[in-house]
Amino acid sequence: MDNYPRFSGAHAAPADWLPLSLDAATSERASPAQRASALVIAAAALRSAPAGSLAGEPIATLARGLASESLRACDDAAVRAQLLAVVVNAVAAAGADVARESENLFRVLLQLRAAEAGGLGEGEGGSERVDAGAGGGAGAAAAPRGIGLPPSESSAPARAIAALAAACGHASGPDALFLAHASSLLSALAEEEAGWDGECAGQRVFGALLLGAPPEVLSDDSNAAAIRKIFASTARQHREPTLRLALLRLLDALFEDARRAAACGGVAGALIEEVVLEGLTWRAGKTAAAVRYAAVVALGTMLRNKTVSGKALLSVIRKGDLLPSLISAMEEDYYADTRAASGAKVYTKVFHPLPGFNI
Repeated sequence: MDNYPRFSGAHAAPADWLPLSLDAATSERASPAQRASALVIAAAALRSAPAGSLAGEPIATLARGLASESLRACDDAAVRAQLLAVVVNAVAAAGADVARESENLFRVLLQLRAAEAGGLGEGEGGSERVDAGAGGGAGAAAAPRGIGLPPSESSAPARAIAALAAACGHASGPDALFLAHASSLLSALAEEEAGWDGECAGQRVFGALLLGAPPEVLSDDSNAAAIRKIFASTARQHREPTLRLALLRLLDALFEDARRAAACGGVAGALIEEVVLEGLTWRAGKTAAAVRYAAVVALGTMLRNKTVSGKALLSVIRKGDLLPSLISAMEEDYYADTRAASGAKVYTKVFHPLPGFNI
């Protein structure tokens, strides 16, 4: 039995065994263990499949199945590991025909890439932080840690993205996949985001897309508009707090990278007004306090990297909410970190880009 999947892959047409394997992996009733087992069989069969045997309808069927909601919503580590094996083996078995379905496969790999960073909310490093010990131990629990994607050379999903790009004939490597699919992916995510609840598959793909894309993807006017829309919608007060927190951490990581921050400069003022200020709005509770802290940190990163023009910042200030919100944050009841971060480290930077203001 152990060799049966490989025998099937080597001697049976994918159209004969692929639907059965996908049905087992994508069934709404399947447990994570059942999904992982079905994917193990698919990966083994694909590994033994002759090169090019997946071309045509089989690769289309497989790509649609792997990108299905049932698999996207499953965050089991074993399922993720086998999903990666299936994609890698499918790229090899499909040959050049994989280019027809590269968007679905690319989306799967972006989600797997994001999972390496704990859903883009658990990594280390990142932007300037206030020492959690400066104002007491309570701040440490609220302080969001820096986020980001692991280096591509140490990432199996990143290597799989590079292999997918090569199979599609992109000489420029992974950047070509981002350039080819960013617009359609952002459009799809903009339509889906109303259903996002907490840290989820769509939010993770959005994060991996922004943190992995070359700057020219982010500076494109239509892409920038979609990015702004998604951030603004997920930042609203009625949205799930952990989702808001994840997106504020993503905003911080995005503007921590100098090249990507410069590419997003055109919408930076709008992001302060529509995302950061929403996060700074005072609400009771520890979760809301963590959101306020994340908003202060993101604002500090945006101003420290000087990606917001003085004109854009002055426009936000004149609307009347930014300075009162920062003053309120400096009187934070819950965490000393928020008071410290919103003090001289942010308040001074608010004025520094303005004409005639010098320190």
